[in-house]
Amino acid sequence: FRRLAGPKGTTSTLGYLPIAPSQGIDIDLSVRPIKQAMLTAFPVDYARRPRLATARELLDVTIHISNDLKNFDAPFLVQHGSLDRITDPNLSKCLYQESKSNDKTLRLYDGMFHSLLCGEFDENIDLVFKDSIDWILERTKTKKQ
Repeated sequence: FRRLAGPKGTTSTLGYLPIAPSQGIDIDLSVRPIKQAMLTAFPVDYARRPRLATARELLDVTIHISNDLKNFDAPFLVQHGSLDRITDPNLSKCLYQESKSNDKTLRLYDGMFHSLLCGEFDENIDLVFKDSIDWILERTKTKKQ
């Protein structure tokens, strides 16, 4: 795989090709049916398979994050839909549990899918934005005092 994609930070000729082994992201798994028509009409929707070099970089960064998670101590907020079938919510739980950060928040949204900011009902999107903004504002107040 790495020989075909080329060394890290570079791209071989094959690395440019959209041939990474992937079924692609099924919009049915990530977006509520009511939002699917809007999202599939979006002009920058990338519907092809990932490029081989992109797959390599995603694999490398995933390995790096996994190996270094125990040292991560910055404040963070994780927001994840409980019905996400693209990315397992248990991975967000692992991030939360394994990080040594003293300021971390995990929000699992019951009944929500993968695409929290555009594939959900409007009231769900509003809730996710509200939680994000509130989380930031709480830390801003702490810094000012």
